[in-house]
Amino acid sequence: MCLLFNIDLPKMEKVILFVEDEPLLSRKFKQMFELSGYFVYHFSNGKFALEYLQQELPAIDIVICDIVMPEMDGYTFFESFKEIGYDVPFIFLTANANMSAMRKGMDLGADDYFAKPVAIRDLLKAIKTRIDKNSKIEYKLKAEIDKFRIEIKKRDSILRDIAQHQSHTIREPIAVLMAIASMLDSSQMDDDNKQLTDMIAPLVEKLDRVIRENVYNINKIED
Repeated sequence: MCLLFNIDLPKMEKVILFVEDEPLLSRKFKQMFELSGYFVYHFSNGKFALEYLQQELPAIDIVICDIVMPEMDGYTFFESFKEIGYDVPFIFLTANANMSAMRKGMDLGADDYFAKPVAIRDLLKAIKTRIDKNSKIEYKLKAEIDKFRIEIKKRDSILRDIAQHQSHTIREPIAVLMAIASMLDSSQMDDDNKQLTDMIAPLVEKLDRVIRENVYNINKIED
């Protein structure tokens, strides 16, 4: 059956959200989508579709949606669909083929618009084209994200190296100061020098502790 329409089957099963209230058209189109290799979620109106999406948040690759439906029309569903956070191709179907209706759908951000009766062959072509285009965009975005992650790893590695080097450089003189402070005999000092010595030792220890804690926190940075 698929060969009849000369449509390449998707390499991986893609998911269509199909929102259409006409029973005969719904059965026909759902069957043809499935025969072409797609998994199909079908709902008879936007309200039912929206409730399911809000509860389950399923992965969706493309939406085919009628405009005139009971309880919630296609325009309202489109806006609610976007508010949930989905960003996938969206194709409107409608029996109203006038220019104003088409313009309204495109102004909302729909990717395509088909007036009924629509040839299934044309619709399948549009579906495949939109999914392929979206997949290429996602691939490029993933490549950019991977590149960014690599740069973050490099940055974190450099940061850790600097922190460890600076820690060693700074802690070495601190250790010397701590050793000198421990050797001072406060019993042979006047009150002013004794007070100064008592202040220096804890400050040096605190500085050493702060440096060690910062190095520890930097080393905990996740790749």
